[in-house]
Amino acid sequence: MKKFPENIKILSRFLALVLIFSFTPALADEDNLSDAIKNGDFIFDGRLRYENVDAGNFVNNADGLTFRARIGFQTAKFKNFVFLVEGDFTQDLGVNNFNSTVNGKATFPVIADPNSVRLNRMSLGFTGIKIINP
Repeated sequence: MKKFPENIKILSRFLALVLIFSFTPALADEDNLSDAIKNGDFIFDGRLRYENVDAGNFVNNADGLTFRARIGFQTAKFKNFVFLVEGDFTQDLGVNNFNSTVNGKATFPVIADPNSVRLNRMSLGFTGIKIINP
């Protein structure tokens, strides 16, 4: 049985929390908050990246193929508030002859795309202040 890398497990847990939050009714003003969640936006941004580094001071050249995804959710406005949560993960896709700064491959040049799962941003914004332009 193939084991999933730890960062894939963390990402799947994060996505489960985003989905649970997006379908959880509120205790107060349920209809309005439900509408804010229903009318919210899912966020997805992906990047496939290949990099080759030929550094003269290293015996080995570096080759890296990585994928980075940002996944999240932002509610629509609810009583002048919006909530946003977004995570990102980076994963090498098998071409990993490079020093990611954390993988211990110090004989290769650096390609700074280490495998990771992170909370990129979480915010509660308030939109109720009116700014008057002169």
